[in-house]
Amino acid sequence: MKKRELDLLEAVFAKEIDGGVYQTKSQLAKRLEKEGYLQKVTLNLGRDRFGFIEVTGYVLTVLGNATYCMSERCNVEDGY
Repeated sequence: MKKRELDLLEAVFAKEIDGGVYQTKSQLAKRLEKEGYLQKVTLNLGRDRFGFIEVTGYVLTVLGNATYCMSERCNVEDGY
C-alpha cells in the first residue's frame, strides 16, 4: 500500500480506539471503501430536543484492520 493509504487506515484505526468514526469526504476514503478496507457506518448518539443525533463516518473492515496491523506502522513493541 502507498503511504497516504496507510496514513488514512492509521487515522481510522486511532479514531476507532477513541470510540468514534472517522469523518471525511476524501476520494481516497471512497476508493478504499470500494476496495473493502473501509466501511461507512452511521452511529446513533441519542436524542435531543431537535431529534436524533446521528454521526456518519468510516470504520475499518476486517481486511482494513488486518492490512494496517500487518504493516510496519502497527508495531506490537510500541504498545499497540
